[in-house]
Amino acid sequence: EDWFAGPGGRLGWRGATMEQARAAARQGCPSVVLWRNLTGPHGHIALLCPSSPETGEPLIAQAGATCFKGGPLSKGFGKSKTLTFWIHA
Repeated sequence: EDWFAGPGGRLGWRGATMEQARAAARQGCPSVVLWRNLTGPHGHIALLCPSSPETGEPLIAQAGATCFKGGPLSKGFGKSKTLTFWIHA
């Protein structure tokens, strides 16, 4: 998250709401979702996949212990985490 707010901001990344990030992904813009782990060494990041609001929660693609594409946001992040969304437009 620090990179997106710092150097990433100078390279075109900006913070967004979940709906803004979904809309950007539908338009073909890179959109990511982050969870910052405040008690450990690393968090988690995934790409938002283009999906319509009618699908319910956003769809993501992720790599790691569990790899998938087009799965629900909760499959990668659970339901109780504070997430931030970033877009590059």
